Amino acid sequence: MYGAVFNAMYQAPAPVAAPDADGAAEEEIDYVPLDPQHPLTLSNVLIRIPQPGYALEKLLNARREEFIPMDYDDDDLRIFSGDAGVGKGASSSNALGADHTAVDDWKHNREWVDMCIEHLMPPPAESSPMASTSLQKELRAMLKEQNSARSLRELGWYMPEELIGDNLYQWIVELHSFEGTLPVAQDMERK
Repeated sequence: MYGAVFNAMYQAPAPVAAPDADGAAEEEIDYVPLDPQHPLTLSNVLIRIPQPGYALEKLLNARREEFIPMDYDDDDLRIFSGDAGVGKGASSSNALGADHTAVDDWKHNREWVDMCIEHLMPPPAESSPMASTSLQKELRAMLKEQNSARSLRELGWYMPEELIGDNLYQWIVELHSFEGTLPVAQDMERK
């Protein structure tokens, strides 16, 4: 009998839902279902946990409302499409002229490269198609730049095309012709 009276006297009041910070009407939120027999409270205020995707969905909806579509002109579209060779600057392949011949000022050292090939790492076990596509694009751009260069000495690097094998993730690039004041040039002269 004393236990029932004690429990009735000291029983905590029922928890109440937390009011909104701005006092506005509460929007429809899906909450994680919790045990109704043991409500989660803090200072006698009911704690409710929104579903995990709620905040993300709310943020995405807000960003969708903020989106303003851009009206691109022809120049912008040409830049975004990545058309090569349409520029008029010095990097265009036509800037060198049709009768372009490379100046023979640097020679590829095949023996040294063959010796270094022994130290190559194996191809990666996993690779994404997106990474492979990006690498192919960069490889083509580098070979195009190398073939259109006036001078290999000016270019400063050489990629032997005959050593580009079936492993797209392994490039052999010879670096050369550094300015004498650079630390890498001083290291190369010591060796």
